[in-house]
Amino acid sequence: MEEEKKVVEEKEAEVTEAPAEEEEESDFADEVKRPEPVKEEEPEPAKEEPKPEEEKVENGVDLYREEEKKEDSAPADPTEKIKKKEPVSYSYSDENLAKVEESRKIFSKFYTKANRIKWIMTGAVILVILAGWIIPNSIPAIKSLPNNMSFYITLIVMGVALVALFVFSHIFKKKTEATVGQYFRDYYEYTNAFVFGDKLENVAGDPDSKLKSQVLIDANLYNDIAKVGSRETLYFSYKGEEGYLVSDCAGQVRDGKYLKTVFVGKLLVTPNTYKGSQVIIYIKGGKAALPPTVVKTMNVVENDKNMAIFGEKTARRVITPALRKALKNFTTDNTFTDLAISIQEGVTYYAMGFNDDLMVMPTNSAYNPTPTIKEKEVIDNVFEIVDLLNAKGKKEKEETEEKPEE
Repeated sequence: MEEEKKVVEEKEAEVTEAPAEEEEESDFADEVKRPEPVKEEEPEPAKEEPKPEEEKVENGVDLYREEEKKEDSAPADPTEKIKKKEPVSYSYSDENLAKVEESRKIFSKFYTKANRIKWIMTGAVILVILAGWIIPNSIPAIKSLPNNMSFYITLIVMGVALVALFVFSHIFKKKTEATVGQYFRDYYEYTNAFVFGDKLENVAGDPDSKLKSQVLIDANLYNDIAKVGSRETLYFSYKGEEGYLVSDCAGQVRDGKYLKTVFVGKLLVTPNTYKGSQVIIYIKGGKAALPPTVVKTMNVVENDKNMAIFGEKTARRVITPALRKALKNFTTDNTFTDLAISIQEGVTYYAMGFNDDLMVMPTNSAYNPTPTIKEKEVIDNVFEIVDLLNAKGKKEKEETEEKPEE
């Protein structure tokens, strides 16, 4: 009996110790499997999303802001798709923002009406040309005219119709250009009034004013710029001091046979009294950001998840506690993508990256004021930096000029 009991125990042990690998996985995902012994394992590290190639710079600095993980959102609203199909309307907290929408409506109404008239006119001309060919060749009395008069009648009708179409197209083009120009002027007049307030003095320039390519090149933020597109380049004074400019611009470099964009946004250029080598302060953004390319090989002075500073070791003296505090006020998002500040002797460049929701003017859809409100927030913060750098520069200049008498 004892031997039989021992044999049974040995068989039970064999069944218990059978390796789990020998069990075949079920083809049914919802089938309940036998529980396996719990194993104490170290938790696997969270997998990071692959980062763009631009992040892999020579000095090892991550030029993109660390993305925060979003918690699971609430269940989707079943009426969401229906809501998206409804016309979007916005409320405007400022009179200038409301005026932008009023001007857009005037432009949109004209453009829609003008296009309708253009197609009607084009269709009418085509019908007249067809009639001028079909009728003379269909009516016996006209076909029988001597000296091939029916053919000449067709030519005359076609000529008159084409001349009429040419005159209409010329008038339509001129009227459209005038209306578009007026909308551009209104758009910038009202948005500038909201964004800049009374900061700009003695302003010179309009929406058609272009930025000299050399200005963006001299900022020394982007290597090998091949083309600069711009509009609304304004030269102005600030607090009685001349030498300021702001421009909507984009910079591109050659990438084989194509052009690759390295910057899109607003460029502010200000004078300074700084002496020393170039310092670059970069406020990082998300995936939409276009970091400056020159910093890839520059010396890193400071670097954290939101900001990086490049330059010589002496660059630290530029970053006062007040300036550091002001730099923390910038919050990048999908509209305001990033900010690169290039401080050089005599001049400072502020390259504010903005996305299409601000840089592309609305035409058919209602004007969304949210990107412009974000722009105002950024501009206010940038001019705070301007004031701090100017104050520091003036103080250093005064200390230099005040020498003790011997």
